[in-house]
This record gives sequence, C-alpha cells and structure tokens, in this order.
Amino acid sequence: MIAYETVVDAVRRLCLDTLFCMREDIRFALEQAHEKESQPAKQYISLLLENEVLAQKERIPLHHDPGVPGFFVELGKDTNVDAFLRAAIDEGVKQSAQEHPVRPQNLQNPFVPESATADTTPSAVHVDIVEGDELKITCVRNLASGELSSRVTFLVPPYSEEDVESFVIESVRQAGVIPEPPVVIGVAVGSSLQNVVGIAKKALLRPVGKPHHVLEHAQFEQELLQSINELGIGPGGLGGLHTALAVHVEVAPSHEEAVPLAVVIQGATLRARQMIIRASVEEEEEELNEGVE
Repeated sequence: MIAYETVVDAVRRLCLDTLFCMREDIRFALEQAHEKESQPAKQYISLLLENEVLAQKERIPLHHDPGVPGFFVELGKDTNVDAFLRAAIDEGVKQSAQEHPVRPQNLQNPFVPESATADTTPSAVHVDIVEGDELKITCVRNLASGELSSRVTFLVPPYSEEDVESFVIESVRQAGVIPEPPVVIGVAVGSSLQNVVGIAKKALLRPVGKPHHVLEHAQFEQELLQSINELGIGPGGLGGLHTALAVHVEVAPSHEEAVPLAVVIQGATLRARQMIIRASVEEEEEELNEGVE
C-alpha cells in the first residue's frame, strides 16, 4: 500500500523540480535549433539555455511566472490511494510553496484582485484508472502566457483536415510573441468540450521529436510544424526558422455534428516532471530526463 506521506513528498519534489528545471527533450530541441538559427534568434536561444543552467545552479525559478501546477495521474486500481489522493496532492503543493515561496498570483476570488495568494490549491487533477499497483503522477506548470494563447472551437460538417490546419495556424499567428516562442503545441480533435483541452494539454507531454504512432497523424504533425515555422515569428518574435519546436496531435471519437478542436500553446519553458510510485514495494522511480509521456 502507498502511504499518504509518500504521495505528499513525491508531489512536493515534483513541484520544486518543475520550478527550476527545463525538460531535457526541450533542452535538446533548443540546442538543435540554436545550431540552425542565425542572429538575433540564435542569441535568444542561447539566453534560454543559459538561464536554465543558472536556475538549476542557484535554485531560482526558471521563469518569472512560476505557473500553476496541474497534475495528470494514472492510478493503478490496486494502489488503494484513491481515498486520500487529492488531499495528498494539495498538501504536497502547499509544502513546496512553503519550502520555496513564489509571488502571490493565484486569485482566490477572480472578481477580487486583492485576493491573490501563493496558494494554488485546490489543484487541477486529471485521474485515469489503470491496471496494476503503480501510481504515476505528472506535474505540469501552466503559465499564463500559454493559457492566454490557447483556443477552442467546434468543427461543424462539412469540414476537412484543412479546416483544422487553418485554425491551428491562425491560433499561432494570433498568439504571436505572447507564449514566448519557440513553442510546443498540443492539438486535440474530438471527444467532448469537457475533455478536449485536457487531451491537448496531455499531448504536450509527448517527448519532442517523437511522432504520433499513427502514420497519417504523424504526417499531419509535420505539415503543421512546417506551416507554423513558415510564419516567421521565430524565437522571441525576432524572426527565424523556429516558431515551434513540435506539434503533437491527438484524435478521439466525437459526436458527428459538433467535433471540438483545442489548440494548447506553451513556450519552451514548458515544465513537466513525472514520478512513479509502486505499491508493491513503495518504491519511487523518477522519470525526469526524457519526456514524461
């Protein structure tokens, strides 16, 4: 059985790691982009990479916006933690904020600007029940710049793949420099309004450089990436070859008369970390270096 304290400590560590550390797959993609870019985009990417080294060394936030931690959880049905899972996650979030305070930015009442605090609980938690005795927790920091840049619409028959492409490209064009490119983009087509944004956000967790397992979707991802980079916004809005580092597309069954389409855009400071806790031996396994899928 997994103890309450084990979950709390795991979440605390995940929240701290995502405050200071860039995903390794994104770092590698930035390094590759740096080799291909010319000035001033090249210098902008250099600053992103140098900033990450300094953030880890000095234990200071990677970005001026610490973001709001959100969680994707795969809960093994044999773990017996469902009764306290959300309470443990919120306690871990609070402990991380106490250990490393960040600026008050979370409005307890959106209608009262003076209600901002550093407390981001209750946390946004998406839970999937799976087989086994493992608890997999993924922490993602949601930045305001990315949230502001993301969009949702509906596809109404008759529609085509070109309509999806046009909406995605126009979303990136309208976002401009707000999400601080180069960006990673999650696209979800289908499911329901209730689920489509979560699917698009989860698509961001796929390692950069890993194509969709379905060939036609993988090809569509590459077509979107090429079209987006041809916009010429470039790193930091300075022009260049890399407006986006990757586009990840997910498709789900949907009502034929109203197919939701979500585009979630996050900058290169997109931070996510994952930890696996096994109930059989209460053993923690951190997956911090390669994507978090």
